[in-house]
Amino acid sequence: MMMIDVFELVIGWCSDGRQIEGEGLSGNDDEIILFINGIGTPRESVTMMMTELKRILQHPTIGLHNRSYGVFTDLLFCLIQRDLKLDTIMVRETYKFICGRLMKDEVKKIMVISHSQGQIISQIVATQLLSTFSNAILQKVSWYSFGGAANSFPVPFTGNGRIWGDVEYFVNDGDLIGKLGVLSAIPKEKLKLIEHADQVPKLLGNHCGRISIRQNTPGHLLLSHYLAPEKSILDEYQVKQHSGLVKYINRHQTTSQESTTGNVDRKGKRKAD
Repeated sequence: MMMIDVFELVIGWCSDGRQIEGEGLSGNDDEIILFINGIGTPRESVTMMMTELKRILQHPTIGLHNRSYGVFTDLLFCLIQRDLKLDTIMVRETYKFICGRLMKDEVKKIMVISHSQGQIISQIVATQLLSTFSNAILQKVSWYSFGGAANSFPVPFTGNGRIWGDVEYFVNDGDLIGKLGVLSAIPKEKLKLIEHADQVPKLLGNHCGRISIRQNTPGHLLLSHYLAPEKSILDEYQVKQHSGLVKYINRHQTTSQESTTGNVDRKGKRKAD
C-alpha cells in the first residue's frame, strides 16, 4: 500500500503545469510575462502573486502552477530535481509555452519570473532552449528569480555576444532555500566581495547573470520577504542602479507619467478628456 501511495504521489507531482491566465491579457501582446511558483504554493496563492506582479510590472502575467504536496514533500522533491535535473511535466509544459511564444514574430520579449523551485524549472528549460533556438531569438527571453533553489544556470559558451536578454537573481542571505540553491554555488570569497560591492556583480562558473544579495535579511516568501511594498528587494540601492527588471518597471512608470503630463496644459491645469 505504501508503494502505491508513493507512486501516486510521484505521478501527481509530475502532473502539474496548469496555466493560470492573468487579468487584462490579450491574444496579441508583444510582451509575455510568465510566472513559475515555488514550493508550498497552492493555486489561490499563485493567483495572488500574479496580481501583485501585475501591479509592480504594470503588465498582466501568465502563471504555470507548480503543484504543491506540502512544504516538506515539496522541499524533498526540490532537492532531488535540483541535483538530477528531472524533466517533469511541469518542465515540458514550461518549455512548450515558451517555444510557442518564441515562434511568433509579434512577440518581442518574454520575461520568466520564478520563485524558489521555479528557478530549477527555469534552469532546466533554459538549457533545453539553448539547443533549440538561435542566439538572436533567445535574446527575447529574460530570466528573473527570487529565492532561487537552483545551484546552476546554463552558461552559454559562444563568441557571438550575449544570449539571453537578462539573467538576474534576487536572494536574501538568510533565505534557507536560497542557501541550498543559488547561494550554495557562490564561493565564499565571492560572497565577501558581494557584501561590500557598490554594484551588482556578474556571476561566473555554474551561473550566468547578475546576483543581488540582501544582507542580514531572513525569509523566503515572495510577497512577504521579497516584494513587500515597504521592504522590496527591488528598492535596494544596488538593485535600482543595475537591475534590468527595475529598468523595465521604471520604463512603464515613465510612460505612465508622460501620459499623465500630456493631459496638463502649460498653466498646470488638467485638460478636459
